[in-house]
Amino acid sequence: MSLPIEFKFNQNNLQDYIDCPRRFELKHVLKQSWPAVLSEPLIEVEQLQRLGQNFHQLVHQHELGLEKDEIENSIQNIDLLLWWHNYLEFAPQGIKPFRFVEYTLSTIFHNFRLLSQYDLILFEDQSKCVIVDWKTSHIRLPSHYLRQRMQTIIYPYVLAKVGSPLPNLSEIEPESIEMIYWFPQFPHEPEHIHYSTEEHRKNERLLESIITEINHKKIGEFAMTDNEKMCRFCIYRSLCHRGTRAGDWHEEIMDLEYLSSPVEIEFDQIKEIAY
Repeated sequence: MSLPIEFKFNQNNLQDYIDCPRRFELKHVLKQSWPAVLSEPLIEVEQLQRLGQNFHQLVHQHELGLEKDEIENSIQNIDLLLWWHNYLEFAPQGIKPFRFVEYTLSTIFHNFRLLSQYDLILFEDQSKCVIVDWKTSHIRLPSHYLRQRMQTIIYPYVLAKVGSPLPNLSEIEPESIEMIYWFPQFPHEPEHIHYSTEEHRKNERLLESIITEINHKKIGEFAMTDNEKMCRFCIYRSLCHRGTRAGDWHEEIMDLEYLSSPVEIEFDQIKEIAY
């Protein structure tokens, strides 16, 4: 199988492939509709998803110049109000003229487009660049878990590859890039990840290997994951004969640190869609 030349790789579909090649095939190649509920309890999960979406919208409005008092007066959820106050007091702010909000970058990588959409990119000066990603999960995701995600691999790689949008600064040295995962629920516990030339080369080899592997597979050759715990939270589990009942996301949070390839119980997937 050869993927269509217009196929775009991003952190979501590549993470799907790493977690379960079969899920990648069903979702991104065959465009299979979603036959099952992702997680239980459904109403609570939907509420948390909506809370994460609302937080991203508030930050976006603030970054675009809307007055903070006007934004705060629109907040009616107590959890969201706490996140908002934490954001104002503790979130990375940077220098205003050198900040790019909900910013999309892409590069051609082995004949395919590799795309990243950033919550926030800060240029503290002409030599340092900080990628900020808001993580609205209700637990502080473990460091080792965050560092193995495709998002951590792709975001700094694409930025270093494409270069800076600032005038008179086209190239960005990998050593000048830092990525920060910031949690509004845990404002004092950000995850700082520093990039390097060595990491950049390693990530390039990894991405080349994964994308080449995907592009050489035929329909039906995408194997199911061996980690069946992940299937409890997969919308395609019934198609793979791995159960029909959705898992409880409370249980998944308890298992998170112990899964070899954990499912990210993440409630801000809406951020991958442009406003």
